[in-house]
Amino acid sequence: MNILVIEDELIIAMHLIESIKEMRPDYSVVKIIGSVDEATVFLKENQTIDLIFSDIHLSDGLSFMIFQELEIKIPIIFCTAYDRYFLEAFNTYGIAYLLKPFDSKKLKAGIEKFEGLVKNKSDVIQHSSGNIKYLKLNTSPNSLLIHQNEKTIPLLFDDIALIWIDHGVVKLTTFDNRTFVPKKSLDDFEKLLNSKFYRINRQYIVQRRAVKDTSQYVSRKLLVNLQVKFAHKITIGKEKAPNFLKWLLSN
Repeated sequence: MNILVIEDELIIAMHLIESIKEMRPDYSVVKIIGSVDEATVFLKENQTIDLIFSDIHLSDGLSFMIFQELEIKIPIIFCTAYDRYFLEAFNTYGIAYLLKPFDSKKLKAGIEKFEGLVKNKSDVIQHSSGNIKYLKLNTSPNSLLIHQNEKTIPLLFDDIALIWIDHGVVKLTTFDNRTFVPKKSLDDFEKLLNSKFYRINRQYIVQRRAVKDTSQYVSRKLLVNLQVKFAHKITIGKEKAPNFLKWLLSN
């Protein structure tokens, strides 16, 4: 596999390469690049890279600028000291997000995820040289970080029952009836979450497992009853109700 390392701190880059070579001696690190401009030029001219390891903060900007300009369709493992770019990372071809200083277990997990995607032949299209050109990746994460009361709390998507707006404030309710105030909009969550979640209207996103049942409501609306305690009535309009019911059946 041909690897590109985008990292502006040479010591960190060399440590990363050493760790990769210990785990996968047959992997070839083609180049270390430390800037957005240099990486953009390199990737325009080189189409044989199979996997990218990329920092986010580079000497001349954020690495996302590279992938937005070139629409890179190469899987990327992000290695960064910042957790606030998690959503942006998975809007690219990001497949893993490693927080510095990362350990060998997390690095190995990222590599194994890449290799698992490669082995799934239905998700891989190869060009004539045999190198991987495109991966139709399911890049959605399965967890997110919530910052609350000076703490950072990892939260699995499966733990989320409902995301809702309360007087202009986005709140998140879990199945064990905890409530968080995440620093994301409902639009952000709609892009981030997987098909187990449904955007009912401008105010609510609900997980399939949280739906107890539905019942008829006024004006041919549906009343959505939840498995968790919730003080407000959640209704879905008659125009959207068929799609909602179809989603219930398919998840």
